[in-house]
Amino acid sequence: MASLLKLVSSNVFSIANRGLFLQAPSYINTQIACTANVSTYNKIVQKLGIPEPPKKPMTGFIRFAQDSRDSNKASSKSQTALTVLAAEQWKQLSDEQKEKYNGAYKQEYAEYRKRYLEYINKLTPEQKKAIKAERKLLRENKKIAAEKKTLKDELRALGKPKKPESSFTLFVSDQFKNPNVVTKKASDLKDNWAKLSDNERQAYKQRAQQSRDKYEGELKAWEDKMMTEGKAHLIRKIRFLTKNDEEGKRRKKQKTE
Repeated sequence: MASLLKLVSSNVFSIANRGLFLQAPSYINTQIACTANVSTYNKIVQKLGIPEPPKKPMTGFIRFAQDSRDSNKASSKSQTALTVLAAEQWKQLSDEQKEKYNGAYKQEYAEYRKRYLEYINKLTPEQKKAIKAERKLLRENKKIAAEKKTLKDELRALGKPKKPESSFTLFVSDQFKNPNVVTKKASDLKDNWAKLSDNERQAYKQRAQQSRDKYEGELKAWEDKMMTEGKAHLIRKIRFLTKNDEEGKRRKKQKTE
């Protein structure tokens, strides 16, 4: 089981984005993370065509939280708020009251451990190797995604110009602003785009070209600024090479004069 807890699931981050990680006590976050890790492992074995492991029983707190949510069904509070409420109520319970839930968990967990060990022993060396490789790939993809997000955040903070819209996205934007357009389905928007006359489509292409020209000018100015500030790693590679080539030619010309 320890190996399963090393897995990292995108589910955890989606939960965090909804604010639960920012509000709930740490022990709730740990239990959510464990649940997400097991879910990720199950996705791995499903992808590889390997049988799923036995389902882990709910912990004492999760059982209590479920009862708490059931008793507050009539409440207008969100699921996040109800979970935080359950956490506060759980802290107020005595050890005897908690044992009602923890005891049921311990009893089921003992049986679960037996079935889990049987499951692990039935896996072939090839299956274990495939699972390990898939876990490694997940870690690498997570690292790449984190690096891309860090770079994107840095570029946004430094004021990098936003890429311009294409002619079609400009059309879609107009469609959403138009109160006379009843449906906003992607398939219908594509049909509407196809029905435009050549002149109408050309007008959007011209708008898109104007946006691209403006973007290129702003981007060039921004990249020049980054070069001046010693942040050449943030600009386009081809722009960096061109800039260096221009600088080299300028210095060569100065030497010959």
